[in-house]
Amino acid sequence: ATPARAAAKRCDWHGPLSGGEKPYAKCVDFASMEGKTIALPKNVTRIAADGISFCVPPTPTTGAGDADIVFIYDNSGSMTADAFYVGPGGDTAFYYLDGNSNCSRNTVLGTPLVNTKTGPVAMIQFASNTGCNSAAGDPYNARGTVIKAGIDFLGQTSPTSTGAAISFNEDIKYLQPPVLMNATGVAAVKASITLDTNGGTSYGPPLRKAKEWFGDATLMKTKKKAIIFISDGAPHDNYNDVLTDDMPPIFSIYLSKANTRDTANLKELADETGGTFTRVNSNDPAAIEALLKSIISTITKNTLPKSATISNKTQSPPQISRSTGVTANPDGSAGMQLDSIIGLKEGPNQIEISLVREDNTTLNYHFTMNVSAGEIGSSSGNYTCWDMPTLAAIDKKTNLPVEIYAPNNNAYDLKLTRSPSELKNVTVTAASTDDDKESISLTTLNNNLGFPTQTGGFSYNPAEGDPGLNNGILEVDDHGDFTFNWFHPRDARENVTFVLPGRIIPVISGDPTLKIQKPVTEGVTFDPVKIPNQVIVLDAKDRCIVNCKGTESFHGDGGAPTWNITIKSPFRFSCKVFDNFGQFVSNSEGELSAKEWGALGKNGDSAVVHFKIVPVSKDGQQLGTGAYLMMTTISALGDEVTKNSAGETIIVKNAKREYLRKFGYVRK
Repeated sequence: ATPARAAAKRCDWHGPLSGGEKPYAKCVDFASMEGKTIALPKNVTRIAADGISFCVPPTPTTGAGDADIVFIYDNSGSMTADAFYVGPGGDTAFYYLDGNSNCSRNTVLGTPLVNTKTGPVAMIQFASNTGCNSAAGDPYNARGTVIKAGIDFLGQTSPTSTGAAISFNEDIKYLQPPVLMNATGVAAVKASITLDTNGGTSYGPPLRKAKEWFGDATLMKTKKKAIIFISDGAPHDNYNDVLTDDMPPIFSIYLSKANTRDTANLKELADETGGTFTRVNSNDPAAIEALLKSIISTITKNTLPKSATISNKTQSPPQISRSTGVTANPDGSAGMQLDSIIGLKEGPNQIEISLVREDNTTLNYHFTMNVSAGEIGSSSGNYTCWDMPTLAAIDKKTNLPVEIYAPNNNAYDLKLTRSPSELKNVTVTAASTDDDKESISLTTLNNNLGFPTQTGGFSYNPAEGDPGLNNGILEVDDHGDFTFNWFHPRDARENVTFVLPGRIIPVISGDPTLKIQKPVTEGVTFDPVKIPNQVIVLDAKDRCIVNCKGTESFHGDGGAPTWNITIKSPFRFSCKVFDNFGQFVSNSEGELSAKEWGALGKNGDSAVVHFKIVPVSKDGQQLGTGAYLMMTTISALGDEVTKNSAGETIIVKNAKREYLRKFGYVRK
């Protein structure tokens, strides 16, 4: 009944999205934007509620930001490497042999020494990796050296933090309770780090021990607590009893060259406690060390923001959104979840951000977002783009959309499809041609498609001519239309209008006939440049409205074969002409626009136009006497709301018809 979805897209602005398994909005340096104007595409209509992250200084500071950190590292048998295979391009894959693997059946090329962080290790080299599914978690024994480097880093940057360490396989071993990160404490924790890989994998014992330490006031020295958890595989035990609300954030590091199903448990540790999950290539010790130091910096920084308020002063009244929580991003930035989107008008928008940091100092940023640049059509960089919203009336029995309302029915579901935001229940306004006005609540929210759809029922009475306002029933006398409108309460540019009519009319009716008229020219050659199209369209009074240039001599009665067409909407056409030998003569295309359609004189729902074939070939030669064949395709631009001569709203439907007609032409 109305366009299913507008062609243009509307977009959200946010921080640039990261890659990886769990994308997040990377930080924006708002300090550098102070007092400046930032240009945005004009179809960006809002600041996203989940797309703001604040950068923090690159160097961690000491003081209130220090933390109690427990390092937990995997010492199970899968961490070590027994064999390796060098693939195409020199890519090396390492494996541990658990006795049950078909991997050991591969041809052995030798047992060379492989240099690891702890010295050379003898490993089997296979000629093939067929059956090798047990990837080694730490083939270069990097985790021990990396953790020691991380402990040194913690002692250098935050010496009043505490550090502790636990190794685990099926149980826990090499425990070092929390100690201050002065020189003595750093040495003690580093000395406890021991690698002796064997046995299975159990997460519960080390997590319970760490939680026990966190509950001991004699061991804890700061307000911040965190766990850095390093492993390569899924556990064999149940540890859900540990993941309670008082469990500190767990920053999990997954050692692996690629994603595997073992990521789920480590990701769960981070997701359930508010930490982070990161996979790092186990073959790259330098990357593991860089990641560990980045996580330590994230934990210990005392300048992380703790809340933010964002305002668009240009909106009337000003729109204000406040943060509801802070998330530590893998890049060390602070991600803010806002309580609502911030709508952006087209043109300049005065934005103000008030940021409160953990030390209760406040920073204020002021800048302009000028929403005026060319539109974009897809998501990229700082923008995520969505289709404009749609509304549809759904038959409750078939669960399918309806094009017109049925006079023997009295209720439908109204379905809104929109882009994501914080909205829960929404309200659609409805009106009838009898001036009835109702509000429809859409309370059923579904996000299964990756974007929200919301549904709610509405009732109507097609026979009532005396409407009662706000009585919950849409009332209209006979065939009038129902019109539904919705817009986002904070983003008026996300909006949709849906018309549900009582009737639909076709666009092209009947089979038009080609009327032969007398020519007025004789043996003339025309300049093809001056007649670029061989088909022109005139209104009922013979005024040219389409493809008029250079065709003035053919506008009156006679002079060209004429096809009178009854139309009921704008249309596009393509017309080819062939002679009686099948030789191509000419081709023409054109369009009668919605504006031109609106200006036509109409009889009821319809208008008549003259479709004239200029008797000139594509080379500019006037047609000679003979028979010709016309092949024409007309595509009526339906699914549009139009009005008939009585001013009644009509919904016309898309139509495409092809016509094949013979006509004769006589040249004087």
